[in-house]
Amino acid sequence: MFSCCCRIDGPRLVSALAAVRVAEADLPDWLSFEEGTRPPMSEPTSLKQASTRFQPGQSGNSLGRPQGARHAALVALDAIGADGAQDIMHAVVGAARQGDMRAADILLRRLWPERKGRPVLFDIPRIKTTSAVATAIGAVTNAVAAGEASPEEGAPMASILEAQRRAVETVELERRLTALEQGVGRCRRCLAD
Repeated sequence: MFSCCCRIDGPRLVSALAAVRVAEADLPDWLSFEEGTRPPMSEPTSLKQASTRFQPGQSGNSLGRPQGARHAALVALDAIGADGAQDIMHAVVGAARQGDMRAADILLRRLWPERKGRPVLFDIPRIKTTSAVATAIGAVTNAVAAGEASPEEGAPMASILEAQRRAVETVELERRLTALEQGVGRCRRCLAD
């Protein structure tokens, strides 16, 4: 007996089985085989590789999508948006005037965007050594503690100073390594003499 997780009534089942029989009848000769026998063996791998559509390292579209071309769905969405933009804007403005705070928030965010940051002034010494970086980070910490800057403003400044410290440290290490290499070179010359 045929059982399935979905319910198929008699006429639908009969038409589905008939469609399967028709599909089996349309199979090419090389694909049809008697029940209980094995299907024909596939081509050897080398023949398959030789007949692939694209060779490795070659693109099917070497030019790619033309510059400036947009997906058809995005073009359709833009057309829908352009058609209704005026009506939507009037509806949002009307809702904001009637006291809808969400509509007012939408308008204010578009008309008066939030500031992403502000210039923050710190009294920081000129950084030429790693010890100057420690002093500068201390100045940032003191400014945050005194309320002159928020923690959200101090954290990026501290990370900038940390990057500066790594750069200064790298320059100092390079200078020291060069001095050591020159000293080793002099010692080798002295030993060779």
